[in-house]
Amino acid sequence: MSVVITLESSARRALAEGYSVRMPQEATQEQILEAARSLDRDEGFTREDVAKHLGLEISEMRPSWKAAKEAGKIQQVGSSGGKRLFRLADK
Repeated sequence: MSVVITLESSARRALAEGYSVRMPQEATQEQILEAARSLDRDEGFTREDVAKHLGLEISEMRPSWKAAKEAGKIQQVGSSGGKRLFRLADK
């Protein structure tokens, strides 16, 4: 006999035991652009800066980040400390 534990039952059990459960989210392209605008840094911003501002992990915004970059809305402008720096194209 095999037992299958679904994510839903695992989440319920974790909540019952006092743990917080955070379901992954994905940021929209507009949320990413708005967060980048609000950072307002002349030297640029990193993906980590934007993710932290949104309260997300980088992986949760990767598809929308890539789409914004491919659309030319975000441009890489250099690097600092081994991390790539970006700027909004409309700035």
